[in-house]
Amino acid sequence: MKKYFFLPIIAIISLLILSGCGNKNNEQSLGYEIANKTKAKVDVNGNNIKLESGSAKFQGGDKTTLPADFPNDVYVIDGQLQGVYQDTSINGFVLTVKTDKTIEEIKKIYKEKLAANNWKILSDFSQVNTLDISAQKDDRNLTIAAGENGNKEMIVTIIISKKMF
Repeated sequence: MKKYFFLPIIAIISLLILSGCGNKNNEQSLGYEIANKTKAKVDVNGNNIKLESGSAKFQGGDKTTLPADFPNDVYVIDGQLQGVYQDTSINGFVLTVKTDKTIEEIKKIYKEKLAANNWKILSDFSQVNTLDISAQKDDRNLTIAAGENGNKEMIVTIIISKKMF
């Protein structure tokens, strides 16, 4: 349960820091406050943040990198990696990527990449301005979601988790 409490804090802090709403001193103070309340290890450097608590890790900002153990059968669309959440206890990942691709381009790319990597597509709830594709492979679920954020930028979210049933 403690692990899931960590997720909303990550989201709120990431939004605050990535939106540039504070100066470095405020961001450092915010980092220390998060560390005190969650017992997480927090590193704030400009608009970049890293949090770690047990098996859960998060990084966000313009220096975000793909974890070395990210599955090589999951395609990450071209663009700027915005945030990565990883939980090593369940081998789960959540990535957000800002891209200049359209919904139709994203859909076409992922349908091709999923098929090439032997993922079974379970559902495709694409609409004019949003995309939600679910797939399974072995003991894993994969969700690809895409849509515009408030700044008219296209954001792709990639979620990998253990198969629930």
